[in-house]
Amino acid sequence: MSKGKPILKGLSCPGDKRVATCKVRVVLRENLDQIKNLQKGECLVTDEIKPEDHVDEYMEKAAGIIQNVGGKGCHTNMFAFAHNIPAIADTYGQSGEGGTEILKNGQEIVLESFTATEEVTKADGSTRRKNIGTVYENMPDQGVPGGLGSPTLADIMKKWGVKK
Repeated sequence: MSKGKPILKGLSCPGDKRVATCKVRVVLRENLDQIKNLQKGECLVTDEIKPEDHVDEYMEKAAGIIQNVGGKGCHTNMFAFAHNIPAIADTYGQSGEGGTEILKNGQEIVLESFTATEEVTKADGSTRRKNIGTVYENMPDQGVPGGLGSPTLADIMKKWGVKK
């Protein structure tokens, strides 16, 4: 599997450069008890989780965490950073929706917790830098060297008439 087109961006923790290829599990705050259904290796996509929700034991199963709101220091990002899980918060897509509106249960994605640093100009004219993470579609490899469906070295040698 490999990265397809980018579908979502968000803020990541400084220095966090983790990647996960996983399936999405959307859990909204209004139905937070559904976090119990999160399977090991899935990406938790939520609108918001706070420390007082006491769901860290379930979040530990996640291969990645995507949250609609929050910043680089929000609970989910700090939890993920401490547990070596890629995460982004304050997510937005091309049309301005958050992760819970764009991503669907079972959808396969690639989450890169750090892909770029963007400079942002604030209302007072000052600037600051943001670490940005990106979510990509997960695409099956097709004929790319080393990917599924790729010819082996033996196939290439045979095609060109090379003998061992």
